[in-house]
Amino acid sequence: MTATRESVLCHARQSLPWFALALALLAVTLWLVGVGGIVGAPGETSPGGFALVIVLVAGPLTARGAAIGRALAILGHPVSVPRAVAFQLLVTCSNNVAPSGQVGGSPLAGLFVS
Repeated sequence: MTATRESVLCHARQSLPWFALALALLAVTLWLVGVGGIVGAPGETSPGGFALVIVLVAGPLTARGAAIGRALAILGHPVSVPRAVAFQLLVTCSNNVAPSGQVGGSPLAGLFVS
């Protein structure tokens, strides 16, 4: 199914207020907390604590990406683990920035798997 120009413009008009709201909330948060508080927070943690946070964030994303790569291999379309992990990161990012939440990454996931 190919999106028409009108449907793309309609979707953009519907999404724009939500993106504006997200930017406004980010601006308010930065104003309340201060940019220095956000930027300086990683420097206040111990190196071990910072490494633990990185592992706790990267571990599940890597595991999910590897699982996607394995599932595609079972279906007869093998992809490399780094490519599958990169795809998982793309879908996760898309889910986080899309105003509709999980609906943002689902089309990307379907396109990749198909």
